[in-house]
Amino acid sequence: MIKFIQTVKPDEEPIVKPTRFSDTVKLYGFRAAIITFTSEAYTLVKNALNRYEELERVPLGCLKALSSGGLGVFRSYFGSAASAMLTEVLIAGGVRYFLVMGAAGSISKEVKAGDVVVPTWGLREEGVSYHYVEPDVVVKPDPLALRTLENSLAETGLGFKTGGIWSTDAPFMETLSKVREYSDMGVLVVDMEMTDLMAVCMRRRVKLAGVVTVTDELYSGYWKPMFDSDVVTGSEKKVAYAVVKAGKKLSSKNV
Repeated sequence: MIKFIQTVKPDEEPIVKPTRFSDTVKLYGFRAAIITFTSEAYTLVKNALNRYEELERVPLGCLKALSSGGLGVFRSYFGSAASAMLTEVLIAGGVRYFLVMGAAGSISKEVKAGDVVVPTWGLREEGVSYHYVEPDVVVKPDPLALRTLENSLAETGLGFKTGGIWSTDAPFMETLSKVREYSDMGVLVVDMEMTDLMAVCMRRRVKLAGVVTVTDELYSGYWKPMFDSDVVTGSEKKVAYAVVKAGKKLSSKNV
């Protein structure tokens, strides 16, 4: 059986280093970063900022980016590999705090479209995280970043649920048996990026927390997409304001 080496040894350096691609990030002196994945989320975050400057050159793995003081906002490509690459470059450029504003599908009857979920642990079904932390590690957000994000959501008047998130590289292989089994384990939602970003930040010893708006439902065994519904877009707008609020708090910290 052919096997690949999963987690790189702690004292082993990569041949290709993210510092090679971090000059743009260093130029702006970002302390905190908000990562989004859709044009809608990126625009909502941009609209929640008082002042910002669009970046003419964007980091590797990124479609668009802007600067607002020590806070950077980045629209990543979809998927674990691209988002991990962007995160590595941002870390190499000096970013120490990350907030992820994502979207997810519900795999629990307790979670409906338009609900907001803050993941407190992750089930890893993407490939990237296994290169960063051992297979038996349960990836989690950083406590400080998580507390800052949850406080900002509460201050915005936005209710949210907490629980597990399942990240996968294969959205067309989300079967009913998986949905039911993972739901029974306490997983609420499924996306494509959150667990790999948790793993990268755990490995690099930087702080990350994330929030997702539920845009579709899978728990019945039938796909119910509601991406453009009023309930979803209304929640996403509120989440954007809360994430910006949390990002500003984190960008001003010195730890």
